[in-house]
Parts: sequence; C-alpha cells; structure tokens
Amino acid sequence: MADPIKMLIASTILLGIPWLVRAVDGHFFGDRLGKLSAAAVSAVMVFALGMCMLLVSEPVLDARLASFDLNGDGVFSGREITPLRGALLCFVYWIVLCVLWVVAAKLKKLLRSRRPHPPE
Repeated sequence: MADPIKMLIASTILLGIPWLVRAVDGHFFGDRLGKLSAAAVSAVMVFALGMCMLLVSEPVLDARLASFDLNGDGVFSGREITPLRGALLCFVYWIVLCVLWVVAAKLKKLLRSRRPHPPE
C-alpha cells in the first residue's frame, strides 16, 4: 500500500501546477502567457513530473509485484490467483465502476443545471 502522506503530497503538487504556472506568469511576466499557453506549459510540467515519479516508483512496485509470483515464471497463473483474490479483484472492479457511474451522473446533472435556459 502506498504511503498516504506521499500520495497526498504528490496529488497536491500535481493539482497545484496550473495555479503555480498562472501565478508565476502573472507575477513575473505580467500575464503575457495566454490561457492556452499556460495550459500547455502546465500539461508538459505535469507529464514530466509524472514520468519522474514513475521512474522512481517503478522498481519498488516491480519488486512488490514479483513477490506475488510464486513459481517465478513472470506470469500470474491460476495457482497464484486464489479464488479469494479473484473475488476481491472483481469486487474492487465493480466498486470502481459504480463510483465512476455515480460521479458521471452527478457531473452530467451539474452541467445541465449550469446550461442557460432559452428565453421564453
């Protein structure tokens, strides 16, 4: 399990990059960067940071994943995925799908409520 503090810090940094780009642009460059350019700079920075985080965490995750490979062949066969693990994976999969469905429905409702109504 990932350390929650590290995940919180990484999420805060990733979500704060667009605001940081706009703040730096406004303070040092007098808002010369347009919204599209700021979005492009933010996207490149988020991508670069994400790739760096991947390079750091991939060896650790590979080692943890390899610890579950019981026969050392690099493939998870039926013997390694027990019925309990399979049921848990199925449960987590359906929970994620249900959460995404609820979020999409609420987002759709929110967007519809903000749409201007035609004049009568």
